[in-house]
Amino acid sequence: MKPHLEEAWRSLRLAHRDARAFHVLAQDELTHPSVACFHAQQAVEKALKAALFALRIEFRRTHDLLELAHRLRERGTGFPCPKKS
Repeated sequence: MKPHLEEAWRSLRLAHRDARAFHVLAQDELTHPSVACFHAQQAVEKALKAALFALRIEFRRTHDLLELAHRLRERGTGFPCPKKS
């Protein structure tokens, strides 16, 4: 498999892991919401980076979700969910 696709799949696997952690922690009454939300943010970040890797779009090392999304949007890539008005 090509290196950029291997990195994309790796990022998706990690995103899935963080999404599962979010769902588990969000159901736990003893877990502070910030801990659960951290994993939600990580899942979204890794999914965005997976798309960037797959499309060979360069991006700087960042945790800024808006910046990552902007890089995709610059290339005309849509998002799987509609924007809220």
